[in-house]
Amino acid sequence: THRVTMYQPAIYEVWIQGQLDRSWITQMYVETISVIADPDRGPVTVLTATFRDQAELRGLLDRIYNLNLPLISVRYITTR
Repeated sequence: THRVTMYQPAIYEVWIQGQLDRSWITQMYVETISVIADPDRGPVTVLTATFRDQAELRGLLDRIYNLNLPLISVRYITTR
């Protein structure tokens, strides 16, 4: 198994309740963005992004929080 550290590049999938527009794809770390119609939650945005480290991931999470968008999940995919 590969050990994850706070200081290495990694890919994460972030699920957010609500619909973000495609302008988020211009963020340097966001690689894909899609919106899913969830019958219970309404629109859910799924971002896949590569972060230099977990501090950069936290920056995105802070931005989502400041927009008052509920965070559904954050999932580690792999190390870059």
